Amino acid sequence: MGVILFAAAITPILLHALVFRRGRELLIRKGVVRSNYAGRVIPTAGGVFFSLYYITAVGVAASVAYQGHFAELPLMQATLLFSGMLTASLLGWLDDRSADKEAKGFRGHLAVLWQEGRMTSGLWKAWGGGAVSMLVALPLSGNLSEWLIHTGILSLSMNLLNLFDLRPGRAMKVFWIFLILSATSAWHVATVYLWMVPGLMATLLLFRPEGRQQIMLGDTGANSLGFLTGFLLVLTQSLTAKICLLILLVILHGLAEFISFSRVIQSVGWLRRIDQWGRQSFPQNDG
Repeated sequence: MGVILFAAAITPILLHALVFRRGRELLIRKGVVRSNYAGRVIPTAGGVFFSLYYITAVGVAASVAYQGHFAELPLMQATLLFSGMLTASLLGWLDDRSADKEAKGFRGHLAVLWQEGRMTSGLWKAWGGGAVSMLVALPLSGNLSEWLIHTGILSLSMNLLNLFDLRPGRAMKVFWIFLILSATSAWHVATVYLWMVPGLMATLLLFRPEGRQQIMLGDTGANSLGFLTGFLLVLTQSLTAKICLLILLVILHGLAEFISFSRVIQSVGWLRRIDQWGRQSFPQNDG
């Protein structure tokens, strides 16, 4: 298993050295840019790098496991993770490329549907995220109640990272918190670490470029990070913990409709310091 985990860890590093700079330039040339919170126009949809690093790393690790005849590799989990990650990334990419950014929150998207009779890109993303969560949760569940709990965790985790992806590095820090929770709950299940290590390495590699406002993860990255977060929670937590996490996710989504998480973070000293760690500030509109 050590060789497999090493392959999962080294692959993102090699890919980052090979493709990040040229990939960022390609996003700029193709006009995949957006103004961030500080008014700087920078490439968005940087989550394509996360998905590329992660999916390739898991694929390489699976190949190493297959060549070494490691029968304990959970192929069903790998298949679900691949399909869910790709779908989540695609939904985020479509939202990143959409010019439809006026509606905010579930209420805003539903208001557009009610008043104008059209689906916003955000509503399509929510619908698609819910659908893929239902499908992925099915093989991971033993009964109807488990399926509903797993579906809720997967879909709400996917959107939770979007709610926090309003400042550089913030979504990754939230992901790391849940990653630590998953790691401490599954310390005795070595195969689960195969899904954790590539995610940790990929986010560590992208943390500095996003903190320096060279790129934004965008919905592409927040969606895929959120899906991975929910997937790890479903695999590692007890049923009681999952119920508590689902309640927490519902509460956070409800609060997000009425309060600004950014304002709350700014008003609490220790949260503000954690939030600003690793982030480099620049003058407004510094192209």
